[in-house]
Amino acid sequence: MLARKIVTARGLRQMVKATRQDELGVPPITRALELTNYGQWGKFRMSYDRICPKVVKPNEILVRNLASSLNRHDYEMRDGYLIAFIDSCRLHSDEPNEGHELPLVLGRDFAGVVMDVGPDVKLFQPGDEVFGSRSNLKQGCLSDFIVVDETEARRKPQSLSFIDAASMPYVAGAVFTAFHQPFFKRQFYKNLRGKRVLLHGAGGGVGTMALQLLKAGGAHVTTTSLTRSFPLLQGLGADDMLAFRAKEFVVDLESREKYDVIVDVPGHCDGFLMRCAKYGGAYVSFRQRLYEKYTEEDVDLLCGITKDVLLTKMRFRWKYGSTYYYYSQADPFRFYLDYLAEQIEEDTIVPVVQKVIGLEDVPETMKLIDKEDVQGKVVVDLLRTALDKQTVEEGDHCRPHKEEPVLADRASAR
Repeated sequence: MLARKIVTARGLRQMVKATRQDELGVPPITRALELTNYGQWGKFRMSYDRICPKVVKPNEILVRNLASSLNRHDYEMRDGYLIAFIDSCRLHSDEPNEGHELPLVLGRDFAGVVMDVGPDVKLFQPGDEVFGSRSNLKQGCLSDFIVVDETEARRKPQSLSFIDAASMPYVAGAVFTAFHQPFFKRQFYKNLRGKRVLLHGAGGGVGTMALQLLKAGGAHVTTTSLTRSFPLLQGLGADDMLAFRAKEFVVDLESREKYDVIVDVPGHCDGFLMRCAKYGGAYVSFRQRLYEKYTEEDVDLLCGITKDVLLTKMRFRWKYGSTYYYYSQADPFRFYLDYLAEQIEEDTIVPVVQKVIGLEDVPETMKLIDKEDVQGKVVVDLLRTALDKQTVEEGDHCRPHKEEPVLADRASAR
């Protein structure tokens, strides 16, 4: 009898939730692009019957997602990079089963409209336009409806379209984490004025965001990239530009004055670039090499990471003097979203969007980008359908997009 009452109570709660979802205009199932197999040519499938997420925790919000974007981390997760480490972190999180196995939804960024909020949410209400990024331990944002933590979102600046807003949070988080180190006394933008910074691999999404944040902090920035990215980087404020595929690149770089900070976006050139750093300077890598060799057989995750960090610091201090070596990991936290929004409103930071694609175009686009370098970001317009395909849009690299042709005529979808 007691069991029957419990089941009945659960059934009533589910009915109440389902009724609330219907009242909010949220369908029981949603669309999502799922990765079903790891590898460079990883298999994707378009799922039209994925269970629509619901607000479960008191600090969560349900978002009708209108735009997302592709980051380098999505390509790495597609290839299985750090998958053992990430899965182990998921097992230690409060949501051990979410995203632990395939199928996996990629995409960290989101921009959309709040549909529902938990009882403890104070910052948002249904109808608010928000943007942000999700933790790497959770399912991604290449889906029409997502549930995010209140701390992972912020109100979207009115000057930005959903397309532009979706291009910025994750790369901004990666850059903020890189500069949120003891060397920079936690407030990097107040301690970089006048410092010489070498930004290697500046043409992509992380590079263009790092350049703008470094310039906002008053640094003198030398960038390396393909020559075709020079006009873009010059427009974003680069003080000096080097073509890293030129024959004289190494000689030219080593002949210059040493740099206070080396920012290595690809993360493959530490040995060479460290020689360009001043004694007591900093080297920042956006590739988490410490975790690449991590396996599920490691018993103590925390001790393993601590040991690797200590060994790495000892090795680089011994080999390169007192240069400090840092890794960057993009973890969503509200501080960087607040600062990012302030800089956007002051027109200090602008979105850099090269392509806008539909959700169905993601697999093919990822294959093409594997063969070429992208300037800025590739944004996924979740309102664009196969019947609505247009020629890939080329963004205005150095100014925000004031128009939103794909989204503007579908205000009712909000």
